[in-house]
Amino acid sequence: MGSKKAHSAASACMKFGDSEWKTLHRLVGQDGKVYAAWQNLEQKAEDSRSDCADLLKAPQLTGCLDNLSNFVSNQRMTRAPGHSMQFRLSNDEYLARQPKEMISFPPELANGLPSDWKSLCQTKGWDCVPFVSKSLPNPPFLSFKRLLIRAPGELFDRWMLFTLPPKGTVEHLIDFMGVEHSQKDAAGNVVELARAKLHFVEYWRDLFGKNPVYRTGIASCYKCHPSGMRDIVPAYGSTDAAGMATAKKLNLWMKQHRPFDWGDGSIIPEYYGPAMGEKQTCTDCHNGSYRGTLNAAHLGERSRHQIYFKMVQDLTMPPGKGGDEQYAPLFSALRKANDLNADEQEDLYRPTPLVPAGDMIHLALGHNQGPVAISNKRLLKFLRKRGKITDAEYDQAREVLKRVEDETDRDYHQMKADYTATLDAWLKGDRPECAALF
Repeated sequence: MGSKKAHSAASACMKFGDSEWKTLHRLVGQDGKVYAAWQNLEQKAEDSRSDCADLLKAPQLTGCLDNLSNFVSNQRMTRAPGHSMQFRLSNDEYLARQPKEMISFPPELANGLPSDWKSLCQTKGWDCVPFVSKSLPNPPFLSFKRLLIRAPGELFDRWMLFTLPPKGTVEHLIDFMGVEHSQKDAAGNVVELARAKLHFVEYWRDLFGKNPVYRTGIASCYKCHPSGMRDIVPAYGSTDAAGMATAKKLNLWMKQHRPFDWGDGSIIPEYYGPAMGEKQTCTDCHNGSYRGTLNAAHLGERSRHQIYFKMVQDLTMPPGKGGDEQYAPLFSALRKANDLNADEQEDLYRPTPLVPAGDMIHLALGHNQGPVAISNKRLLKFLRKRGKITDAEYDQAREVLKRVEDETDRDYHQMKADYTATLDAWLKGDRPECAALF
């Protein structure tokens, strides 16, 4: 079918016009309650497929609407009421399908985190890492302190991330992941799975840190965990040598078991669009195997902040900065925080001095700059004040910090601009012949 004839036929049957495209690009960057809007776009895509059925039988046009249909349908499904986890299953359906033993606490933790957790970890042989998150604080209070406990088992491990907020607050979140790594065959032999299967849930404790119950409105899992399990990256000086060694051990386990199995068709990453950041080398790691791809699911406010944080503020994405000689004055100074004593660490990572409440305003308004935007600057000031670095080292580190932040900020905004075109091309069939439909 000639292109002019195809264009003429498409203009008569396609219901997904300029208005729908504008709406789609506006919605894809929103985290709010936009289910009805996606529902309307899904209907428009279905109408287009139905009304253009004869046209789409042409070999060169076969499959041209598949990406668009899968994308809008997935967006509608994962944003439906009761889908705060943003799985294709509702929260209730998803949790009902999970083996209860894999999303339940060991008896010793069934009533929250006991005060003698250190001796408990030693007695049980659990991997336990107290650390400070380099990422977001835990709402609604500014608690960065966390304790990761991994309780290994014959067929599955339980990974439990306890927040450690100031005493007397109501913020007692527990992120929980059952990681099923083996099953028993008919003969009762333990057989390791080709891909470890993940089982997500979140718990909330009461004012006293007791009585964990499922958290109402469990957070979106895929947006924060495109790779399934996130590496443990303690902030400088926030854990001791034993904690760092345990974190490295657990990170190695994750690396060896990627990619993970989301299970039950809960997440279909391919339906979230093409990979983001090819020109910025993001896809060297975020390739769907070593790391999960970054895609349109990560364009909303929360994910946008996390990507900006990792690229510009945390300086770990894109990688390579820490090993580049031109940035050595910065990272050499920051690493000296690893030598802080326990009292100095406590002073540094006390929630109030680290992050003023006013810093949360940027995140609340949807800006890129989030609550830990200036933590590296404050860390350098702290180290100078405590005599860990000289004035000259401080000045040199600050100069490098400003330069590298400017560089990565440009990378971030270029990545977003590039992805607008990449996503649009993918949605429109990703091959020249499909242009006849649009």
